[in-house]
Amino acid sequence: MEQLFIGILNNAITVSALIVAVIVVRAFGKKMPKWISCMLWMIVAIKLVVPIQFESVLSLIPSGKPIPTNIVLEENPQISSGINGLDSFVNPMISQNFTPDKAVSINPLQIFFHIGALGWLAGMSVMLIYALITYILIRKRVSTSVKIDSKVYVCDDISDSFILGTISPKVYIPSTLSDEARKYILKHEFAHLSRRDHVWKPLGFLILSVYWFNPLCWIAYILLCEDIEYACDEKVTKNIQKGEKAEYCRILLENSMPRTMISACPVTFGGIDVKKRIKNVVNYKRPAFLITTASIMACVAVGVCFATSRDVKVESDEQKLQMTEVENKVISSDGVAELEEKADVKAAAGDSVVAAGTENTSKGDLKDTDFTYNGKTVSIMDNFEAVDKALGGYNASNSNIQDVQSLYSYGDKQEVDMITRNDNGTETPITIGTCKPGMTTSRGITIGSSRDELMAAYGTPNGKHPTAYDAQSGRELTEEEYKQIFGEEFDYDMGDYTIVFTVENDKVASIQYKNNVNYNKFKWS
Repeated sequence: MEQLFIGILNNAITVSALIVAVIVVRAFGKKMPKWISCMLWMIVAIKLVVPIQFESVLSLIPSGKPIPTNIVLEENPQISSGINGLDSFVNPMISQNFTPDKAVSINPLQIFFHIGALGWLAGMSVMLIYALITYILIRKRVSTSVKIDSKVYVCDDISDSFILGTISPKVYIPSTLSDEARKYILKHEFAHLSRRDHVWKPLGFLILSVYWFNPLCWIAYILLCEDIEYACDEKVTKNIQKGEKAEYCRILLENSMPRTMISACPVTFGGIDVKKRIKNVVNYKRPAFLITTASIMACVAVGVCFATSRDVKVESDEQKLQMTEVENKVISSDGVAELEEKADVKAAAGDSVVAAGTENTSKGDLKDTDFTYNGKTVSIMDNFEAVDKALGGYNASNSNIQDVQSLYSYGDKQEVDMITRNDNGTETPITIGTCKPGMTTSRGITIGSSRDELMAAYGTPNGKHPTAYDAQSGRELTEEEYKQIFGEEFDYDMGDYTIVFTVENDKVASIQYKNNVNYNKFKWS
């Protein structure tokens, strides 16, 4: 439940900029057709509902997932918003207040997110119960209504016209309406039906129920309800004679009932500022082709720039690297000798035997600290400049460079990531890893190599994965539980460095090199 809540939080954070952008476009686009305003809110809804993060080089959102999904399991929890100033301000507070104490079995961050998730569920339940009660009360009120036409019912107990129902919608009108008022009100309600507003409004409220804790989502829902009415008025105005506008405005003024509460249903004739609606009706002119085209282009631009993010894959890879990061464990020379005795490796280039922990292998001059990438040799023990040069220079658009800890990404498709720490102004490599083909270890292991090939090349693992805790109970995960969540890890602690392989479905899924010397320079908890 905590991971679901974190996902909801990430969506709520990243959608905020999109909502602000829509509000700005809406404010400056006075001549924009109102149906396009509704389309802008549809982009917001898609962003909130669709779990897939879309990537775009034109995106103005630096991070699609500012809160890592595994933050409750990290030894040094941090956010990664992509905004250096914000991260520098927030991360020290997180470290100070929520860094887990190894002497205590309960992780404070897990408790925080667990309580937060419970509060989120409680708020969502209240919203949904409110909507259900509202619907039941309205259904009870119109239970004595009389059908006068297809989908049209007259009721003595209501003072405003509205549509009730999503799958089988019905139009309810007061029995006190004059024939002239009924004519225009039915035009309005059937315009709602043709636009499927009886579907979009409840759907909007359902989404609001999920993101109730974000004030901008409340503003978005209120403005959506306004734009639905404005768009419906435009549709009616477009299909009536010019001389009928005054009569339609009079009916609006006489039959609009003020609303003091937000509701999911029904889609009403009134409820929105009648003065604005009348002003829109009076001033309505068919929009010019250029205005409609420009409005559509603005809609597309908002979607591309604010409904996408730049670092979807960067965040994903960083999480995988952090989840497989291991605690330093320096083994004695006896331990290395014991590991050497267990290793019985036939290298791919010949039949020479290679022992785990030895420096030279049958792969020429490569050492176990080395791997190849794009035909070049890279060593985890080199300094940042040497590693960066060997990897071909980092991809700035996909990297996340911070004051304390940074992630450098390499390759157009982010084949390799390097995590560094700032050591008095000098970038210090901590880990280099990948979950994509392209990196090959000194012993011929790459992404997709089999478990048997890995065991043949490196022997029995001697390292230990990080301690992880259950999000609800706070207890330490068993080996089997850890494997189910993070995959099976093969940790080879070589003293100054560690090589970590994650195996899924009997295939190597990720490879990580860790510089233990650099790692031990810093305080991580």
